[in-house]
Amino acid sequence: MSGSGTKADVASVRRIFDVMDADGVEGLIDRFDELCTPDFTWIPASGFALAGEEYQGRDGLEEWWRAFRESFASSHFRAHEHEPVAPGVVLTLGHTTAEGRASGAPIEWDFSQLNRLRDGRTCWARSWASHDEGKEAARAEA
Repeated sequence: MSGSGTKADVASVRRIFDVMDADGVEGLIDRFDELCTPDFTWIPASGFALAGEEYQGRDGLEEWWRAFRESFASSHFRAHEHEPVAPGVVLTLGHTTAEGRASGAPIEWDFSQLNRLRDGRTCWARSWASHDEGKEAARAEA
């Protein structure tokens, strides 16, 4: 599905996932100004903490993360593939592992995420709890 996005777009999104791989979502929040625009919008996958809601800016990302941590004691988001879709748009495919806070049960799921970029930083991101849903959305963006 390689689109006309640039290597710089992919590198910008890869940096976000590299930070999250090393330092979790807390690392993304700490480096928010470097990686995201002030008007950043985050739409998490359906079926998870506050899914379907839109979160705005650093405060919104922090609000979502607090809600997510109420359900999960630990989590790790690992990106496997970043694909340019269109100028300023990158699709990421990955896998999440987590542990339920109340049950302690392990859980895992695939994810896909579209990031829109402006001036090398993410201004909008939406995720899905499957690769297929993200690929379908990417086709609509191309």
